[in-house]
Amino acid sequence: MNIFLILPRIPYPVRDGGAVVMWQTLEHLTKYGHRVTVLVLNTSRHRTDADVLDRIAHRVYSVNVTTDITVYGALRSLLLPREPLHTSLPSPSYWIERFLSLEAYTLAEEILDSESFDVIQCESLFTAWYGIALTEQRRTSGRSTPPIVLRAHNVESRIMGRLSQESSRSAPERWYRQQLAHHTERFERAVAQSVHGVATLSEEDRTWFTSVAPSTPSISIPPGIVLASQDKHAQRQYSTLCLLASMEWAPNVAGARWFVREVLPNILLRRPDTVLHIAGRNPGSEILQLHNGHNIIVHGEIESASEFRAQHAISIVPLFSGSGIRIKILEALAAKQAVVSTSIGAEGLNVEHGQHLTIADTAEEFANACLWLLDHSDQAQIMGNRGAELIASNYSWESSIRALSTLYATLRTTSQEPAND
Repeated sequence: MNIFLILPRIPYPVRDGGAVVMWQTLEHLTKYGHRVTVLVLNTSRHRTDADVLDRIAHRVYSVNVTTDITVYGALRSLLLPREPLHTSLPSPSYWIERFLSLEAYTLAEEILDSESFDVIQCESLFTAWYGIALTEQRRTSGRSTPPIVLRAHNVESRIMGRLSQESSRSAPERWYRQQLAHHTERFERAVAQSVHGVATLSEEDRTWFTSVAPSTPSISIPPGIVLASQDKHAQRQYSTLCLLASMEWAPNVAGARWFVREVLPNILLRRPDTVLHIAGRNPGSEILQLHNGHNIIVHGEIESASEFRAQHAISIVPLFSGSGIRIKILEALAAKQAVVSTSIGAEGLNVEHGQHLTIADTAEEFANACLWLLDHSDQAQIMGNRGAELIASNYSWESSIRALSTLYATLRTTSQEPAND
């Protein structure tokens, strides 16, 4: 099929979960015979050369977009929200508004006028406005538009809502995040009711979209995971823990700080030689200050996630907010690492506690789970092997792209009008 894919950023380097999903989706759509034209928002936060996408796409267009967060912008958006032009959608939150670019929209119109597409896929809520605006504007002038698919990586309003409930945050921050959650949910509901189909990464997220837009076809399609080419687990140290995640994402930062403050001291009381290694893109001062050069090593962004995992037998995922699925858990399982995660961290994954990973939701439970795996390296290795077997049988890109292709074909044969119109 001929696919028009709109990306919220250039997914390169391919290290954080969102980048992995976007890059691998594009690469495998092309690999399995689809012709994909990409419009990517080259954001100020992740600015890089769009040419990196040339080898995995038919054609690539990019527009520089400033997405920097400012106090003025945050307050202005709250007091004087801007209506998203060219659509009947409600005002988005500041979180979403930063990605709306008239220059990018104009380019999208030109692309649609120059080529015929079978489907437009909007990758994440941050690009959904473009697809809906194109549909509504072209409809007013009698022009046809291909069906619009929202590829929802998360329920974005749920993430913000959970962050607003964290007691470690100040009262003003909790209040502001509550406002963001409210405005994001209103926008997210309207988007779900305006697109032709929704593809989520987890069944939990699909249930939410079904509840707010029951007439919009939705399907849960987990991403594929590429298995490690070599088995390097024999090199691993069983006195170390690792946390590998994007340190630009607030839930990861909050989880790392909770682990260091509430869990690690209990582990060190019983195993003083334990070392926690933290790695991830763009760590801020809150993460950098955790480094003590002894029991806590902050690496920042690393060159190779697979090499990093090869050194550490146990991966921790201390998340208390979020949505979608944690790609890093799937990648850790594929690399035969034992994993300790909260329930929210493991949400949406086809995993079984005690078989593929360990789930712990309190500081005491989390510390005990880590200590048990540190003390029983043979069992940690067995759990890692089970995790890799699960990934091999349940998370292939071939099945993911096949499911997406089926959704495209189904929507293409139905009405070109949004399901709830």
